[in-house]
Amino acid sequence: MNIDEYQTNMYKIKSSIVKEAFSDLVSVEILLGQKLNHREIYRIVQGKFGGLVYKHDEMLGKVVAVIKEEYISELENEPEIQVLSIQAFDVSSLDKNKREKLLLNILKKKGHLFQILRHKQVIGKIENRTIRRTFRVSIESEGKEYYIVVLPRHEIIEDSTIMDLLIKGELTIEDLKINLIEKGTWKITSFRKDIDVSPNAVEEIILKVEDPSRYNAELKRINEYFITRTSLEPIDDSKYPDKYNMILITKGKRYSYHPSRAMLIRPVEGELQKKIHHSGEFLKALNIAAEYIKDIIETSKRATFEGVQIPSQDIYYKATFLENGRIIRKKIAPYYNIKNTFNWLFKNEPFEKTYSLIVPTKTPKFIKDKKIAIYLLYPKEFSKERTTLVSDVKSALDRVSEYFAYLRTISMTSSLSLPVEITTPLIAVDYTNLAQRLTKIFEKYENYDYHLAITFVPSMSREQFDRIKKFFFERGIIHKAINIDNLNSKFGKNKQRIIESVILQALYAFGIYFYSLDNLPYDIIIGIDVTREKDKNGKYYGISGAAVVQNKNGEIIKIVPITQPQSSSETVDVEKIFESLQPELDQIVETKSNVDILILRDGRIPSREIEQLKRLSLRRPYTFTLVGIIKRPLVRFFKGTDRHLFGPKPNYYFRIGDTYYLTSHFLEHYLKVPLKLERKYVISRGKLATSPLNHEDILAITKLTKLNYSQPKNPDRMKLPAPVHLSHRLINYERRGLRFARPEFLQEGALYFL
Repeated sequence: MNIDEYQTNMYKIKSSIVKEAFSDLVSVEILLGQKLNHREIYRIVQGKFGGLVYKHDEMLGKVVAVIKEEYISELENEPEIQVLSIQAFDVSSLDKNKREKLLLNILKKKGHLFQILRHKQVIGKIENRTIRRTFRVSIESEGKEYYIVVLPRHEIIEDSTIMDLLIKGELTIEDLKINLIEKGTWKITSFRKDIDVSPNAVEEIILKVEDPSRYNAELKRINEYFITRTSLEPIDDSKYPDKYNMILITKGKRYSYHPSRAMLIRPVEGELQKKIHHSGEFLKALNIAAEYIKDIIETSKRATFEGVQIPSQDIYYKATFLENGRIIRKKIAPYYNIKNTFNWLFKNEPFEKTYSLIVPTKTPKFIKDKKIAIYLLYPKEFSKERTTLVSDVKSALDRVSEYFAYLRTISMTSSLSLPVEITTPLIAVDYTNLAQRLTKIFEKYENYDYHLAITFVPSMSREQFDRIKKFFFERGIIHKAINIDNLNSKFGKNKQRIIESVILQALYAFGIYFYSLDNLPYDIIIGIDVTREKDKNGKYYGISGAAVVQNKNGEIIKIVPITQPQSSSETVDVEKIFESLQPELDQIVETKSNVDILILRDGRIPSREIEQLKRLSLRRPYTFTLVGIIKRPLVRFFKGTDRHLFGPKPNYYFRIGDTYYLTSHFLEHYLKVPLKLERKYVISRGKLATSPLNHEDILAITKLTKLNYSQPKNPDRMKLPAPVHLSHRLINYERRGLRFARPEFLQEGALYFL
């Protein structure tokens, strides 16, 4: 087991600063006026007074907050706030996360972070784009020691307005919808150079062609501002195409922007981020940050922590092989040796002469003795070179058909739910007339039970792509796509890898699995991810999500979509999830007195979910272990100096207090973004206990990150544990309206959304 020391972007805070921050704290019960909404009370308590809201009763309109006693008189003078009671408060009664959040808020209020948070420095220009550095900060703790985490962030400020980019074709409305609203990774700012406007997140886009009355009302309001408050001319939107006229409404104070007077701010990513870091910018930025916060940190020396690498031989798969006419269950160790097990796709030797042939470990009942048609669709105008590449995919699909035909001749595999026949027609199509062409094709293959379409498509907007995918999904046809614009650059060098990935994804879409983990320390593993949904006016109306359920070998047994239309938070009705799992759980209870269940939750664990599980554990013989998975913490781990920084190799973990950081994935970017794993909750017989994770917990979670069904040749490419990753994938499909018409697929764990 390798143990190495790594630097971090963390600085230890002086104990005197922490002591002063946590002294003279009081707990305040507040009654909210009717005009004060949920968001505003948090802004007042936490933003304005450096406090922390730690209880909120929305029905009664009350909150309980902790703030410094010196700010009580100011708080009492706030409109729509009535202070009901005040009492002394001991910070130790807060959990670790809340203490860290409170300390951060107090440091902001005291002005200790003013310079670092106001920092905006242009570091250069690339292709007429301004590159600007800012900082993000957070707090981490280890026992009574607190650290400030400083992450340099680089963003692109476009030198053209949003309208100019739209007109020049460098941007689409769909790009804005996805990145400003859905992902929230882009922000906007004013085009004015005479004022310093902070970046604003966008909550809503009002298109003139869709809602002209609202658009015109907001434009009138904007122009009143320009006429009365500035020397600028009002906006004449007749100069611009109506399809690009829109109003961008920001979050919070809901400012209105027209794209002719707004600029985009985008994060620097990928190769550009790597280039900036390799210039020595990362350490330079940290040194600047250390100077800003020198009054609150013990030293400008960055904190270091030990990283432990999990040995590769501790992570392995189990798979079933046919060897000399016998079915054998074997280890694949280390796990990355899985990459050689699918070479039969590209060989011509008879299967009966193949010494060791991997066979499915799990297939769903719904495909037993069913006929599957897999259509390979490509544009009519394909060049000869590209048509040859399509033929290569066709050859691999024919090989799959031969493979299943061979397995059906082996009597010992009769227990497998194998399809009775797979046909793989090769069809040239006109995508502009897809419906008419495919109707004729389906008539020819209407006696087949299931259908899958693999399409070669050009680069297109996601809206166009989703229309194609929705066409198939609404008809109960699984759909996989290969981008033809990648063929020249990728297919030559990585042809077999790409073909293998597409074909295996197609098989996983039918719930056909070839390998698993082995004997994880839980009977059932559930990954949960949810997201809050908005209506067209940007108002939250509920949540959607998914729970991916695995057995103790990591095999997916069921996928449960989550829809709660009246929810105002991201709390899941977990009892409903377990109702849908009752048959599987009852089967386990027949063989053991207690069912051990691991729940991996994207984000922190909501207290209401914990209460639901406590009630459930009183009624049923279940023990729940819950771990929150934080996907994007600010902490980074690295070695080296200046231009030669590098991050940990795959499968390292670090412990800071009760928190673990896991870097199980392959290094794609300059410095890895680790997973943050906080304390685990254990619930049994109505009782709750908490404790730090241990090595076995980290090992189990790391193993789950290796179930990378999309890329078997690159198992280290997946950052999240499989059940959380797959839940996130399904949510993405659901939000885009891509709902598959055949419910039996999710009920038996088929991954049509890979």
